[in-house]
Amino acid sequence: AMGLVCTEFAVPGTRLDLMVRGKPMPATVTKLPFVPHNFKR
Repeated sequence: AMGLVCTEFAVPGTRLDLMVRGKPMPATVTKLPFVPHNFKR
């Protein structure tokens, strides 16, 4: 999933705690793309 954070927390590798549907969930900031491409040109 993707979300918006303040620039001070936008450093790759930063661990965050998010609220998703009222439940706390751990998350880690990563660089895009965070899923490898599965296509050939």
